[in-house]
Amino acid sequence: MENNVNYQEMYDRFDTIEKKHQEIKKMLSETNILVDSLKADSVRMLREKQGVNDEEFKEAYILWCRSMFIDRKGIWGEYDLFDFVNKYSLSEFVNKYKEYKDKQDEIRVGDEVYFTDPNYKSVVVNIEEDDDTIIMMSSVGKWHVNKPSVLHKTGKHYDIQSILNGLKESD
Repeated sequence: MENNVNYQEMYDRFDTIEKKHQEIKKMLSETNILVDSLKADSVRMLREKQGVNDEEFKEAYILWCRSMFIDRKGIWGEYDLFDFVNKYSLSEFVNKYKEYKDKQDEIRVGDEVYFTDPNYKSVVVNIEEDDDTIIMMSSVGKWHVNKPSVLHKTGKHYDIQSILNGLKESD
C-alpha cells in the first residue's frame, strides 16, 4: 500500500489556519482593549456622577485589595466587594475609606508623639475627652499636657493601655 500523503498541501493548510488564528487573536485583543476602555469610562462617569474623586477612589480600592477579609469587614462592613457594591454607592465606598483614614490619624493612648521637635518624643497615657486634652509622658518620666491639634504622631505605638488596665484592676 502506497502512502499518498501530500505534506506540502497539509503544511499549506496548517499555515492558512495559523494565519487565520493570529488574525482572530488580534481582533479579540483589540476588542478586549475597547471593552476595558468602555468599562473604565463607565466607572469614571459613575464616580463623577456620584461626586467621587479619582485619587480617593484609587486609594480606597488599593486599601481594599491589600486588606484582609477581617479588615474589610471593619472598614467597609462587608467582606466581599460584590456584596458592598450591591448595597452601597461608590461615594459610600470612598466615604467609609475616608472615615477609616481619619480614624487612623486620631491620637490614641500608647501613640508616640512630639510637639515641635521630633527628637523630644512622648507617649500618650491619657486623653481627657471633656476638654480635649492629651496627657503624655516623656522618656525621662516628665508629664506634658497638650491639645491634640498641635501634636504629631511618629507612627510608633506602645501597649500602654494594657498596663493602665492592669493598674485599674489592682485598685
